[in-house]
Amino acid sequence: MVKSLDAVSLTEPQVAQVYIPRPLLMDGFKFDIRMYTLVTSCQPLRLYKYGNGLVRLCTAEYMRPNAANMGDRYMHLTNNAINRFSENYSVGGGLDSEAGIGNEDETGSKRSLKWFFRWIGQRYGKAAAERLWQQMGELCVKTV
Repeated sequence: MVKSLDAVSLTEPQVAQVYIPRPLLMDGFKFDIRMYTLVTSCQPLRLYKYGNGLVRLCTAEYMRPNAANMGDRYMHLTNNAINRFSENYSVGGGLDSEAGIGNEDETGSKRSLKWFFRWIGQRYGKAAAERLWQQMGELCVKTV
């Protein structure tokens, strides 16, 4: 993580993304969503959303970035390839590690998208969860 483009190496591969200043947290942890879409036709455009996916949580509780924690990858990056090396990484109950499918319960650093929408529904209401699912589908269409 860098605050200035001057700190970015031009000779090494990089990942560029905008940091969300006030992310939605799950029990104090940042998370991301991995959603899957199948494209079966381009003309006409035909997409199918897979009814499940992954929610990947950081393994260190989130704190706003500052000079002391900017390098804490377990706090700021949700990549499973990074967080699985954290001492706080938890497989949780029901995780199918071979298939990579997140678990259906409330534990673990990798959970299912179905679980996530139940969590959203409990926290913000069923209508909000349904609206979010619809908006995520629209985002997939726009991305393709």
